[in-house]
Amino acid sequence: AVFPSNFSDDMSCLTMFKPIRDQKRDLSAFLIDNTAEGVPFTETIFEDLMDKGIVLKAKSSGYRDFKHTVYGNGASKPLSIKVSVKAAGTVFLCQPPGFWGKLPDGFGSFWALDTKYYLTVNVANSVWLRNLGDARISKAAKDDKNVFPFNKDTAKVIKFTNKNPKDSQEICAQSDEHFPAGDHVLTIVPVGDVKILISTILLP
Repeated sequence: AVFPSNFSDDMSCLTMFKPIRDQKRDLSAFLIDNTAEGVPFTETIFEDLMDKGIVLKAKSSGYRDFKHTVYGNGASKPLSIKVSVKAAGTVFLCQPPGFWGKLPDGFGSFWALDTKYYLTVNVANSVWLRNLGDARISKAAKDDKNVFPFNKDTAKVIKFTNKNPKDSQEICAQSDEHFPAGDHVLTIVPVGDVKILISTILLP
């Protein structure tokens, strides 16, 4: 690299945006159920939050490019994401871009709020953990071995920072420290009534 950068070589991009060329990179498949209380994050299309009904109109015209996302607030169950890190490095967590930087009423950028982040490292058998989409359909029992046992007291507290918060087109925050190589679970805990959005994660 000519200039210093927190972007490492050969990063993996997991996104909910559709259409997606590589189904193995669909972030939806990496969102998992956990044992915390609350209603799971809601999955939706960002455009529909800004203008109800716009998606149906767009689809009827043949438009297929949409910013799928999940959202929740302090009343929601924390959002857990399976992350596989090939080499120690910076992780980027992103929300969908707003309309010229504007988010829907009642929503805020996760990095600008009192959002908490926890990393549970080296999670055994993470491939078998229950998908969040399945959890929305059928509520899992807390003793289900396929539900991630989230415990903030044993997880590592981490931080994410938006390096250019005054730029409304800056939609990602980056981890303040490197994630270690291995299979881990990142759990995002919103605080308060304002809803946050998550749509993409970049992994080293």
